[in-house]
Amino acid sequence: VAQADQLVQYLKAQRQYTTLLERYNPGMNMDDEERVRLTARRVGMNLPIEY
Repeated sequence: VAQADQLVQYLKAQRQYTTLLERYNPGMNMDDEERVRLTARRVGMNLPIEY
């Protein structure tokens, strides 16, 4: 019973950790091109359009 409670608490903590990680690191799931494009826009630049 104690192990089951411990497992439940661990799973809740893991879910909370994942939620916080996604909230405070929004670029985590972005690909490199999108991250570079957004970084350039942040400093007032636009990347050239590739054909």
